[in-house]
Amino acid sequence: MTGSDTDSRATQKAATPLGGEMRAGILGSLSQLASELNTAETPAEAHHIALRTLSHLIPYDSIRVTAASGADHQQLCATFERGGFASVAGGERESFAHTMLERACESRAPDIYNRAQTELASGALLLSLVCHDAQSVLCAPLTLGGAATGLIIASTAHADSYTQTDAAIAGLTAGLLASSLARISLSAHVTGAEEREHARRREEALVEQVGLAARSSFDLEQIIQRAIDALARALPASFVVLRTVTFGRPDQLIRAWTPGDDRPPLELHVPVSQEERAVYTEQRAVFIEDARTQRGLSNELRPLVERLGARSIRLAPVIYGGQALAAIGLIESDKERVWTQDEQLLLARVAETIAPLLLNAQLHARSRSYIEDLLALLRLAGAVSSEAEMDHALRAVLEAWSRIAGTDSNAVLRWDEEAQLFRLAIAEHLPTGLLERYTQGVPLSDPICGLAASRRIGVAADLAGDARFAELYGAVRWSGLRGMWATPIIGRANQVLGLLISFTRAATEVAPEEQRLADLFARPAGIALQNLEAYRKQRTLSAQAAQLEEQTRRAEQYKMEFMAIISHELRTPLNAIIGYAQMLIDGFSGALTDAQRVDVQTISDSADRLLSMVEDALDLARMDEQRFPVFMDTVAFDDVVRRAVATVIAEAEKKGLHVKTQIAESVPVVRTDPERVRQILSNLLSNAVKFTERGSIHISVERDELGGVRFNVTDTGIGFDTAAFPHIFEDLRQLDASTTRIYGGTGLGLAVSKRLVQRLGGQIGVTSTPGEGSTFWFRLPLEIPGAEG
Repeated sequence: MTGSDTDSRATQKAATPLGGEMRAGILGSLSQLASELNTAETPAEAHHIALRTLSHLIPYDSIRVTAASGADHQQLCATFERGGFASVAGGERESFAHTMLERACESRAPDIYNRAQTELASGALLLSLVCHDAQSVLCAPLTLGGAATGLIIASTAHADSYTQTDAAIAGLTAGLLASSLARISLSAHVTGAEEREHARRREEALVEQVGLAARSSFDLEQIIQRAIDALARALPASFVVLRTVTFGRPDQLIRAWTPGDDRPPLELHVPVSQEERAVYTEQRAVFIEDARTQRGLSNELRPLVERLGARSIRLAPVIYGGQALAAIGLIESDKERVWTQDEQLLLARVAETIAPLLLNAQLHARSRSYIEDLLALLRLAGAVSSEAEMDHALRAVLEAWSRIAGTDSNAVLRWDEEAQLFRLAIAEHLPTGLLERYTQGVPLSDPICGLAASRRIGVAADLAGDARFAELYGAVRWSGLRGMWATPIIGRANQVLGLLISFTRAATEVAPEEQRLADLFARPAGIALQNLEAYRKQRTLSAQAAQLEEQTRRAEQYKMEFMAIISHELRTPLNAIIGYAQMLIDGFSGALTDAQRVDVQTISDSADRLLSMVEDALDLARMDEQRFPVFMDTVAFDDVVRRAVATVIAEAEKKGLHVKTQIAESVPVVRTDPERVRQILSNLLSNAVKFTERGSIHISVERDELGGVRFNVTDTGIGFDTAAFPHIFEDLRQLDASTTRIYGGTGLGLAVSKRLVQRLGGQIGVTSTPGEGSTFWFRLPLEIPGAEG
């Protein structure tokens, strides 16, 4: 930027004093913006709402929104121009250093350049973020927690377009947008966490059901049967199939269970097809959408298709220790079926869960004691998944592992992604030197830990017999430890979560069966580490949610205080204007000419309308805050109607309109807030008088066919099309801009009336015919629901 920043600041336009009606309109727009942003569900929706509102409040040829991208860059994400709104994906990314964005980003306050072409040095005017031939630029930062998370950038092709009032409005809009975007982001995180938690619980429930097989039987057939039953309940299909692997080769026998049928499974001697073979050789899932019509399928698949009438087939590998133990799958015979991502993951999880169960049954034939060790492991896995305190769970893992494996010292190291180190999570009988070493962290370059993590395999080492381990051996030698065994803890997606470290007093020699046992045993430790991380993230999100809720509450409180102050500051001079105008009309300062009397009456009427607008805006804010009191009493309908008519009779007579009232004798006794009923009627009558040039206005009160009472205000005014019905009661809304220019008003009256009727437990509506008139009606119950008196 140039060195003339101070001069350029001086040339910025001063804030134009706002009239009361304009100020009320701005406040109403910002209040409506806050309300709409509170319901936005996506960033694009929030951008659209904010830019659309801002386009009605400040000059613009282009309004754009950026988001922080890195430490010193902003990226375009939405635009609003004369052609409308557009959300931008992968927009231009600009550095804000030494550009038009710098002051706003650093000061966290709106900034104006009313002669941008001369105020900014070459390259400082970012053409990708402004309109063509931009002369005036307004930058308002989206600030949250003291940081600029983005910018609203408005621009015009004319010099001297923006005032400090425009900057203040843009700043308030940016603040509301920043809070809304933070809320949406947090909501997405929380929703995602809840969905993941729901899926996790579903998986754990199924895994627990499958695990019951191992806890109740050593028989392979019973284990498989119970696993199949649990899978069929979770993922309904025509058949659940299983083919086991013996000595590395798939069996020729495939078994098919019919869900919900107690009969033994069908045993089919069918060859392994080329498609199925990929399950064992490549250890990946296989999906066939329609085996009857899909081209290119092998002939080996035909017997299975014919015997089971198969159409859609999904097979998943059952893998343990890097070896395929079986293929488990689902077959749909009646129709084509595409299993969802969650169903595929659940099938894979079942396959992962039954892998140790199948191994359990195979090992039982070799060694009963080995099976007992595996059962202890599975019982421990179930306990870990239900432990609330993860540190205690990890300690239980180490104690059980030490008992099963006969180790002398153990530890679980957790992978620290940020530091790229393995750090100590829990330890048992670990020497002081190792405690210090693992607490500080072990890098991937470590000859044992790094190798185990990078290759995803267990690594055993004789610390005393290899010079590479001299430093490590020096830390454990005094305690008599010599052998070390590191097993990677693998999570989902083959991610290394940590290491299970064991030390022994003898040189470590690990048999393949023991390594498989260690791999299996590391899984509950992985569950513990994953749960611990999930709990930490959940606590962080909860804290952020509480902080955001408190910020929102304070913002709403500040809004109410601000509205109250503005209302008071406007009402005081307005009441004085109305009072002195009436004194002039009454002749306290001498007789007025007819022309003077008309002028003074116009002043009084305008002040009355503005005061009513202020009251309506304050009522809307109170109702948004649910701080709007009602006072129960029995309604005297003739008095309520008379006082409501009195507020408009003068204007009606001035137009030559005939006002008629009719109160039915059958009207029931109603207990509600009479003053609010009068306010609703006054608003509807004022609306009727405003849009009626000739004819009459009729007010009727009658018993409602649904119980309670119904009020009708019928006029012979301009009427309107039914397409406007859904919007007629929206805040700050009239039929179109032409009605505002011709008839005036802000559109608050009907919005306030709707809120009041709803607050009193009733309903409001309208019928209308263009050119013939309208009937606004509302019905109230006999008492306000839930009111105590």
